[in-house]
Amino acid sequence: MLMPRSSKESQWCSPLAFAFFAAITLLSTDLFAQEILDEWSDVDRIIAIGDVHGDYESYIEVLREAGVINRRGKWIAGETHFVQVGDVPDRGPGTDKIIKHLMKLEKQADKAGGRVHALIGNHEAMNILGDLRYVHPGEY
Repeated sequence: MLMPRSSKESQWCSPLAFAFFAAITLLSTDLFAQEILDEWSDVDRIIAIGDVHGDYESYIEVLREAGVINRRGKWIAGETHFVQVGDVPDRGPGTDKIIKHLMKLEKQADKAGGRVHALIGNHEAMNILGDLRYVHPGEY
């Protein structure tokens, strides 16, 4: 099943892209029902990374070097705020592993008084909108 990108366009997007769009729409509806905290104060340490582009091994290495995770991939950063500034997908085959790890870290950080902030970059937006030209062949 192919879905139109919009009523004005004759181009079509893949079912995967449509599913991403539908999931984001449903998730954002739930988020709007909740208060979104977008200002933070008294944060002693912030670690920000971006553009990991499906390179799971490098992503893990950066988090270890920054003291965010231990050798088993578990949160050790206490009250640190870890910001993933986008561009998790494309170019490499490990996008799914990175997303699953970020979700685990979010729970672990919360228990330790820290936070994980995962933002949407242009590659996430491109995938949602059906622009899949940079998607790694192993991720289809």
